[in-house]
Amino acid sequence: MKHSTHKQTPPLRIIIDWLLVALMLIIIFLASAHTGADLDDGTGLLSEVKRWLFLQLSPLFGPQFDPSPIGHFCEYLLLGAFLSRALSHHLHGPQVMLVALLLASFYGATDEFHQLFVEGRSCDPWDWVVDTAGAALGILIVKLWARSRRHGQSKEA
Repeated sequence: MKHSTHKQTPPLRIIIDWLLVALMLIIIFLASAHTGADLDDGTGLLSEVKRWLFLQLSPLFGPQFDPSPIGHFCEYLLLGAFLSRALSHHLHGPQVMLVALLLASFYGATDEFHQLFVEGRSCDPWDWVVDTAGAALGILIVKLWARSRRHGQSKEA
């Protein structure tokens, strides 16, 4: 009988990881459901974040700067990271990264389609590209973090 050094993941950890994915999907959906006017003139958290980003970055990029792509990138960076972490309980190796990227990118496409039906919003293929790039970076960060943890644990053993 082979002795495995792989630890069994506690079921609660798996549940938490998938709940983080679900939470991120809900946040993205709700953010996309806001009208363009809500985001530009509203008083909610998303409007405040957009205003803050504009104030921080418009001196660098000019008064026509639109911080929305940064929001898209950050949302999908988190989604990619959470998907990668959750899928790692069920898949191994490059499959985790590929499936996480495909799922996040697909959700980005459905998010853009959803925005066709929201007043003041549009379906922008470049937003989908930004979404996919953000997810890819999130997935890569989780992969590198996991690799550094494994190397740290193997040195301790």
